[in-house]
Amino acid sequence: MGNLKIEWTVVSNCATNCYMCYNDETMKGFIVDPGYSGDRIIAKTDKLGFTPEAVIITHAHYDHIAAAKYVAEHYNIPIWAGELEDKLLHDPVDNLSIDFGGEAVTLDADRLLKDGEEITLAGFKGRVIHTPGHTPGGICVYFEEQKVLIAGDTLFCESVGRTDFPGGNTRQEVESIIYKLFTLPDDTVVYPGHMGTTTIEHEKKYNPCAGFVGRV
Repeated sequence: MGNLKIEWTVVSNCATNCYMCYNDETMKGFIVDPGYSGDRIIAKTDKLGFTPEAVIITHAHYDHIAAAKYVAEHYNIPIWAGELEDKLLHDPVDNLSIDFGGEAVTLDADRLLKDGEEITLAGFKGRVIHTPGHTPGGICVYFEEQKVLIAGDTLFCESVGRTDFPGGNTRQEVESIIYKLFTLPDDTVVYPGHMGTTTIEHEKKYNPCAGFVGRV
């Protein structure tokens, strides 16, 4: 079956993590959140030597989508995103690309993913988890057998994604983390949209949301 290997490069003026995920046996893979630096993302992907099958968008903020079309067209692969994020993908004001990125960015997703949907990429089975709060339609992808969570900007190491942008909702963010992510096994490794990796066990102890368990 092969092992799930995950490398990343930091892109954009927001220090966003773009992940290159691949099967070390089949050398098939996928790219998560290519925000800016498309040529650098392609160069690293090619250096790793895997063939991407899709681009996954965890949410539609500009620093996660700006290079998605460029990368997808280079490899002739589809773009997948959460079904409730489609509006934000097409709104350069609410996706912050005009104010923060300096130019309007919009994006068409080839496949819109539903909450709970099972997907297969590079031979690995993942489950889509809709985690509203940072944005209305943000998603995480959980690979149970590999004990991996691609978390986007929902959950960071000892922190959470901002909720003061258009469509953000603090209560939804807390509920997404407590009821959807903190229920995953403790040894799940979390790959967030910014900063370093963490685990569910660590976040249940040290994340600010841990204090709301049993209160929301």
